[in-house]
Amino acid sequence: MNTTTLLAHRFLGALVLALCFGNVHASMARPNLDHFYSSSNRYLYTPKIVCCKNNAKFNDPSTALKLEVASADSSIPRFDENFEIPHVKSGHSLTFSIYSSYFGGPSANLKVGDYWYSVSEIIGKVDAVRTNIMLAMKGNMREYKDTLLLDLPGLKKTMDSLNSKMGSRRYSDFFSSINLNLMHDADSKVESIDLLTLKEDSCMSNTYAKLSGIDFNLNTDSVYLDLGPLKKDSPLNAVVSFDFKISKFKENPELNTNFKSFVLEMPGLTSEDTKGWPARIKEGNYKIFLSKDGAKDNLELIDEIGEVYFSLKGYYWALDIVEIPFLEKKEFSYGKSKYSIREIVENLDEYLHIVQYGVDCAIGDDNKINLSDAKKVMDSIFVKKIPLSGVSILNRTLRDVRKEYDERDFVKLYGDSLQTVTGSVPLHEGKNYIVLKISPQKLMYLPKFDVDMKNTQCFEAEVDVYVKILIYLAKGGTLVYDALILDKVDFSLSNHVYSMGVGIFDTKFGDGHEENYGKLRYNVSINAKDADSVMRAHPSMVVDFDSLSFKVGYSVVLPMKNKGGREKFTYDFNRGEWNVPAPLKRFASFTGEDLLAHVYAVENALRELRNHVEGSTTADSIGEAVKHVAAVVGKMDRVVFVDTTKYNSYGLVKNVGAKYRKVFGDVQDFAEKFNSAWKNVFGTKGLCKIEFLDAKKKSVAVERGLFKGKVAYAKISFDLDFGLRPDFGQELVKILRKRLAEFPTKAQVAFSRDGKMTIDLLVEFK
Repeated sequence: MNTTTLLAHRFLGALVLALCFGNVHASMARPNLDHFYSSSNRYLYTPKIVCCKNNAKFNDPSTALKLEVASADSSIPRFDENFEIPHVKSGHSLTFSIYSSYFGGPSANLKVGDYWYSVSEIIGKVDAVRTNIMLAMKGNMREYKDTLLLDLPGLKKTMDSLNSKMGSRRYSDFFSSINLNLMHDADSKVESIDLLTLKEDSCMSNTYAKLSGIDFNLNTDSVYLDLGPLKKDSPLNAVVSFDFKISKFKENPELNTNFKSFVLEMPGLTSEDTKGWPARIKEGNYKIFLSKDGAKDNLELIDEIGEVYFSLKGYYWALDIVEIPFLEKKEFSYGKSKYSIREIVENLDEYLHIVQYGVDCAIGDDNKINLSDAKKVMDSIFVKKIPLSGVSILNRTLRDVRKEYDERDFVKLYGDSLQTVTGSVPLHEGKNYIVLKISPQKLMYLPKFDVDMKNTQCFEAEVDVYVKILIYLAKGGTLVYDALILDKVDFSLSNHVYSMGVGIFDTKFGDGHEENYGKLRYNVSINAKDADSVMRAHPSMVVDFDSLSFKVGYSVVLPMKNKGGREKFTYDFNRGEWNVPAPLKRFASFTGEDLLAHVYAVENALRELRNHVEGSTTADSIGEAVKHVAAVVGKMDRVVFVDTTKYNSYGLVKNVGAKYRKVFGDVQDFAEKFNSAWKNVFGTKGLCKIEFLDAKKKSVAVERGLFKGKVAYAKISFDLDFGLRPDFGQELVKILRKRLAEFPTKAQVAFSRDGKMTIDLLVEFK
């Protein structure tokens, strides 16, 4: 549930309490029923139910006990605002796309009354009305000698009062009926009282043995069903149901609801319609059941498919624990739903039963797989949560499970615009590994992809699952199905890339138009040798480009055309860094992390100075001196580290998860962020300046945004005023010279008479 819906629920709860205060007392926090039912002091209770209209005992406090009602219900499933009901669109196929855009948001699934609602919104409205009814029942029900006395006229009056406060949309706009269900005994037929049609003098003529539950029938019209090979319109009956539970603790009974089901029934699709299909409705109409676990329908594989053919279940656990570099979440999206790699394979596993059945049916007396016959069976595949893009078969069988195969040798058996398939795959005596490739529709990978690039979200994702069916062909022609092996799961993420960092420079791809950006392709193959083995990811990553501008700030250091696409950026997963095109390699030798290492050296030198001051000053001055240096250390920390608790905080690095990540781009951006942070923290004008030099260490001029000479060096200069007294400043210079001596930047450090420290770094690109 999103924040808006949650706040709306809280508002409704507060409104109901305000309306009913003085008449009914509400308990909005639902007790822990599991604890109650297991308690020796609380037990399930099944009193009789009678109408109290003519029963004076109802109004006698000395003989009638008050009934406690828990108005909140934690058993109600909560759906993401973007949850989509599979296969269903409200109204005719053409009207859905038109009217949902006007009368509902992008996540609207069903038309109820005159408006469109998401599943989350429907559940929220049902829960709000259920709460009102429970509050109304609390004020109109009592217990007398193991009998519940229900005041139906009083219930009607209270409900009318609540209904009138709903504004322009009344209960009857959203619900066709709200049925209170009662039973004479455990085996009897349920009898219902429609709370929307209660009269002022309503009363039950019979005594009932059980208050069974309550059904909320939504005021729905029709839907358009799309199950792949079968598409049709159907009426829709949508019902959200709750059971009643009555428990007793000490004297007072307590009434609770417990979510039972949310069922969508479509009478336009029946078991007769699915005869002859691999997945069928066993009896009755097509139904979809919504719960906290998502959506499930009543289409079931026929026994000869569901029970005979193999599953990939033995591999699920390994897919859950496989580690994949750079993916913060192993989570892909189809439409508005998210799926892990395991869940994708689980979904394809359901298709795989029919695929195996199709292969089996297509094996003729000549021991060949007739591909045309296999296609006919696969054309009957019903769409599950993630639709299929294609099913392909290798044009030959393998004799050895480890033998490699070529992607070009697959023949497509199922997919869009696939008309006819010809040919066959012969089986050989002995072992035959039939290789199948199953691919879902294109997915999306939405989480951030952290590879030092911009615009690295919303990747297109293509997934291919490769399986091998092991079949033995005996000498007499007998076929033995022996195993189903998950050979590998391949996925490819791709996205346009506008820029990426190289060393202390920035690389801009193309000419500013998206179609000319660089193209990032991240391919991962997850190998599995058997169901008990640990799966390992084998990644590769490359950036292709047509042209780029190698820049610092707004100036181009080196423009580059990539004729024939020969040059690429490739990622080395062993070293954890990019291999860059040959013309840029010399610029990759010094990185932003290297620059930060120099800044950390200054920080550590200040800490060493503080320790030196603590050990060398006299007792009279030690407190003030240490305090002053410690303050400088604290300020330097604030220059370096972003305070993530503050909005628009300055700094150079910030903590992301368990790692510190730089927040600047190229070296010019570093200088700007450093100067801004220094001014904000120290209050003085600290200066970091960047200058680019040629091989003779002379400044390279920039004209119209382009460097006019070959850049061989970068000179990075700091002019810093720590506010230290001269003796401390000189000591800091000694410490820092020693620390920076290990770096190849030939650092020059000095402390001037006016109390400023200068640091000059020379970065050579070679």
